[in-house]
Amino acid sequence: MLDGLWASEQKKPAAEQQWVLLLDRVREFASRAAAMGGQLLWTFCRRAELVIQIVHLQHFAEAEVLLNETLAAVHEDPALVFITAQGAGVWWADAGRWKLASQYLARAIDTRCHRFSPMYLRALLWRAWAESMLGRSDPDALNSAVTFARDDAAISELDVIVALCEQAISLWNQNERNLAFAVWEEAVERLLSHSEHSVQWLQIYALIANNSTFFGVVAKGSAATPNVFTPEQGMFLRRWPDDLSSKYSVSTMWMLPRSEERRVGKECRSRW
Repeated sequence: MLDGLWASEQKKPAAEQQWVLLLDRVREFASRAAAMGGQLLWTFCRRAELVIQIVHLQHFAEAEVLLNETLAAVHEDPALVFITAQGAGVWWADAGRWKLASQYLARAIDTRCHRFSPMYLRALLWRAWAESMLGRSDPDALNSAVTFARDDAAISELDVIVALCEQAISLWNQNERNLAFAVWEEAVERLLSHSEHSVQWLQIYALIANNSTFFGVVAKGSAATPNVFTPEQGMFLRRWPDDLSSKYSVSTMWMLPRSEERRVGKECRSRW
C-alpha cells in the first residue's frame, strides 16, 4: 500500500507531483501506526518516507537522520532492520550514492531475513550492481542471488530471469564467455517458456534481444550493429520507460552466435 502511494505519484507529470504533501500524509500514517503499536506498519511508513526524501526531494542529510533513528528504534528485530536497510540501499542507489547503497544493502543481506523474499533477492542483486559501480566485482553475490531465486518458491519466474541476466552480464564482463552463454541460454529458455506478454515481460524481452544481438556480434568479430547498446550490469534492475515494451518484436531475438556452434553442438542448434 505504501509503495503504491509514491509509485503512483512518480507516474504523474513532474508539474503535478506533490512530494511534500505526500510526505506529510506518510508521516501521519506513521504516527497512527505507532499509536496502535503497529511496528511493522510504522517501519514501512518510515521506508516510504526515505524514498521520498532521498529520491524525490533529495534531502540527503534529513534522510540520513531519519535512517539512523529508524534503525536504532528497530535494531532488535531482524525483519524490521532488513526492511529499513534494504529500502535505504535501493534508494541510495537510485540517487547515485553507490557507497552508501552498498553499505546498507550489505546490512540488509546480513540479517538473513527471507520473510520478504522478493525484497531479499533485490538486495542481493542491487548490492552486486553497487559493487560494480564502485569498480569492484562480487561474483559470489550474483551466485547467491541466482541460487536464491531458483530455490525460493515466492520468487516470480520473471525475477529468476532478471537474476540470470545480471549474472550473465557479469560473467561476460569478466571474459567468462562460455559460462556467460550458458547462463544466458537458460534465461532465454525461461523467458520464451514463460510468455505472458505483460509490460515487464516485453521490457525484459527487448533488453534480452539487444544483449543477444550484441553478444553474437562481438563473438563473431562482426562490425557494430546500429541501435544496439553495450550490456551493463544493473540494466535489468533500473527503471525503464513503459514504452521500452514497444521495442518487442518476434524477429529481434538471436540466441546462439556462430562462434558458439562447436560448443553447443548440432542438436542444440537445431532446437534453437
